[in-house]
Amino acid sequence: MDIKEVFKNAYFQAALLVIALILYLISPNDGYRLIFGVIVVIVIIGLVFLEIKQGAKEHGWKNEFKDTLLTLVAAVIIWYAIQFLLNTNSPISAVVTCSMLPNLQRGDFAIVQGASPAAYSIEMTQSQFDSLYGDARFSFGEEAGQSVKGSIYSYCIYLRPEMCKQFVSEPEKFVEIKGPLTFHYSACSMDIRNKGVISEPCVTSVTFEGNEYPINLKNDVMVYQPGKTEIYSLYGDIIHRAYFKITVKETGKVYYLTKGDNNQVLDIQVYDYTRNMGNDPISQDRVKGKLIANIPYLGYYKLLLSGFFTEPQQCTMQLRY
Repeated sequence: MDIKEVFKNAYFQAALLVIALILYLISPNDGYRLIFGVIVVIVIIGLVFLEIKQGAKEHGWKNEFKDTLLTLVAAVIIWYAIQFLLNTNSPISAVVTCSMLPNLQRGDFAIVQGASPAAYSIEMTQSQFDSLYGDARFSFGEEAGQSVKGSIYSYCIYLRPEMCKQFVSEPEKFVEIKGPLTFHYSACSMDIRNKGVISEPCVTSVTFEGNEYPINLKNDVMVYQPGKTEIYSLYGDIIHRAYFKITVKETGKVYYLTKGDNNQVLDIQVYDYTRNMGNDPISQDRVKGKLIANIPYLGYYKLLLSGFFTEPQQCTMQLRY
């Protein structure tokens, strides 16, 4: 059998893409993931080039150019049709990290609908909302309060002062306030691959104006675009669960607060002290929509073509409330 004819076979091409992805998925470390991730990209580019070259050989470059152009036009028409049907300019996405385990896996192909995600609905005055952009303040026992960027959790992760040992062992004794919100911590379980289970502080509820809002995994998962100055902008669009839907009383503007199911704190509590970057409340215009379906593994092709070859450390961890 002619090897060239084998490579032309559509079933062989599909099998080649699947095998290359499987080799990437079973890679034991990031070194191998980088190698096989690059191979997946090379295979995709190679198959596209082979298809164009074969078409040009059979029909001539002029006809192949026309066919390629028609294919691109058809793809654009289909893309805009999907956008129209799902009412969003970003109807598909891919899960980049493991912040939504176990409900979403890295590499899931996400289908998004342009609809308002369901979450706890609260109203704030403009001054209350503006205070969410300030520092957090925490206290424990009879100790005086202290201001920190993001949250006590982020403060302890990066700076690790002596006080953080007590935060790890007795998180429920700490009170954290950011604007009109009070964050309540508890000891959660963290399953670490090949290392067992450890205790980890995590937010289990938030209080606003005397009402307590516990973690609710039934709220919708939403897709949003972080601001350019936010730490999450390094990962592209974010797929996290909606926590609060905030309406500002004076203006009627709507904002969201979100949280990854596998994250210990809400997104606005995350702060990277090495980059001096945190996250802000999400304005309605940055919301792409809510997740309506996901397809396992298919999103890996988009991740690898975007250069996300290595597995985040968080993929070895599973938070349990």
